[in-house]
Amino acid sequence: MTLLKKSLLLALMMVLAISWTSAKGHAAHTEQEQPIDSNPPPMEEAGPIHGIDFFSTQYLMSGSSFIGELANKNLSVGGNTKAYMIVDSIRVETYLQRWNSTKSKWEDVLAVANKVDFGKSFLTSTKEVKIVRGYYYRTRAVHRINHKGVLEVSNSMSQHIFVN
Repeated sequence: MTLLKKSLLLALMMVLAISWTSAKGHAAHTEQEQPIDSNPPPMEEAGPIHGIDFFSTQYLMSGSSFIGELANKNLSVGGNTKAYMIVDSIRVETYLQRWNSTKSKWEDVLAVANKVDFGKSFLTSTKEVKIVRGYYYRTRAVHRINHKGVLEVSNSMSQHIFVN
């Protein structure tokens, strides 16, 4: 290979190397300027509060989950469980979920409460939680009724909110 061809090849490789590292640095800089995870969940995940999908229950009447942003940027997270009548035990477990847009799924980030009561027909639980801003959050709840040896369990999810 002649000296001219070698020089041109070396110059071309240097230009490509500089262009590649410049583009890589620009992409990293752009990612840092965006919110942490501003990609929203799919539309089927959005909307009003989702309740329980009942097939056939003797004692479990309803259950719901809720979430709200407080003035101090913390979240109020909760759920409730309702029975048709006074039951042996009634329970609501609440979990805070965060949307992971990389994996396209909701992930539990905190077990918020596991509240149980006896000889009641309604139970509610609400707690304030601190969160990391820049994500979509929702509440997931597990509703349980135990009466006369029959255990009924179902789940609910709240709408999601973005905390900036």
